[in-house]
Amino acid sequence: MNLLIKLLSLKMPKNSSKLIYWTLIALSIFGTVMVTSASMSTFTTTNEVIAIWGKQMVFFIVSFLAMIKVSQLFSFNFVKKIEPFLIVLTIGSLLITRFFHTGASAYNWINFGFFTIQPSEFAKVVIMIVIANNFGNLPKVPWVTKKTKISTKESFKRILSLGWAPLLSVILFILIVFFYQGDLGSAVVMVFIALFMLLCAEHPFLGKPQKILLGITLLGAILVLFIISPYGAKLLDNSSLSNNYMVQRITSIYYLFRPENMNDSSLQQVKGLFSFAYGGMNGVGLGNSIQKYGYLPAAPTDYILAIVVEELGIWGFLFITTGYVLLIGSLLMYAMRVTSNRGRLFMIGAATYLFIHYAFNVGGVSAILPLTGIPLLLISQGGSSQLAVFITFGIVQNIIARDNHTRLKKQEELL
Repeated sequence: MNLLIKLLSLKMPKNSSKLIYWTLIALSIFGTVMVTSASMSTFTTTNEVIAIWGKQMVFFIVSFLAMIKVSQLFSFNFVKKIEPFLIVLTIGSLLITRFFHTGASAYNWINFGFFTIQPSEFAKVVIMIVIANNFGNLPKVPWVTKKTKISTKESFKRILSLGWAPLLSVILFILIVFFYQGDLGSAVVMVFIALFMLLCAEHPFLGKPQKILLGITLLGAILVLFIISPYGAKLLDNSSLSNNYMVQRITSIYYLFRPENMNDSSLQQVKGLFSFAYGGMNGVGLGNSIQKYGYLPAAPTDYILAIVVEELGIWGFLFITTGYVLLIGSLLMYAMRVTSNRGRLFMIGAATYLFIHYAFNVGGVSAILPLTGIPLLLISQGGSSQLAVFITFGIVQNIIARDNHTRLKKQEELL
């Protein structure tokens, strides 16, 4: 009977974070309003706009309920038992997307007719769970507790002996998404999540491998910064790769107003900047955007921020940014506070997940960074990304509630 009551309960766990809860709701409702507004164009009828609003509300309700149930029932120990199944299911869902090509350049959707699913969004959550579960709670084998100096090669061998399967699965997710699905944006997010979580993991023999990983990461960052710098973009623009679509996304941020770019690689960024200019400080008013009427492609999805700024001005942008700061700040605060290593590592992954989506979307829309197709979580149209975010925060709330319950119990015992 108690189990049935728990399954039917729609209450968040006691001692969970109210700040995270209400910030999520506020951003999601704001996103639903803006998606509905951005969908009003010369190509949509009133009934279609109502249908889009209804669909977004369904996504929100389903995601909200999923967060509640996950926050109540999630357990790292249980997930560890079904981890092989979870990994196989994720790989299978990523591979099956090739049978549901939508006409875009990437193969990242499963079409069920009346709704679609993007498996790569859920793969990001699986990566966080797998790394947190395996590197936040490494087994207590004898050599772990022995404080003896060993070579870097031996460190790698011992770590791989404990975590080769989860590492291989994470690498496989990224390779499938990038090469098989052709989804650069999701692959970039996965790489950042995995890197930050692995660099923040604690283990007696992780020190040397982490230093090497950090060195490789810094070298990679320097290379990427050079490629997207004005000098690197100029070299690419004069090379034989200049007609490659991904290369054009890099070079176009420096040549936005070239006539050949304005109708091709830099079209979205130019129109997005026009939206910022029209919006100014106070915006043109909710629903009054000009750019959404066929001028700005992907207005409700990747370029929702441009519509927000055009209609609500800088205040709309500040509202979104404040929400992200509260969520990421809360995640990092609790990551430093919780006693569970798995919980701490998962929260670092969740904070990275949110920050990378925000940074690359805002950077791409404002033409500071090349376009990657990464949506603005909780704001952009899309049920898969919204559900994935709410599941992530369901796990976060579960970790917070368990940690607060343990702290209160210890305090009561001391009294």
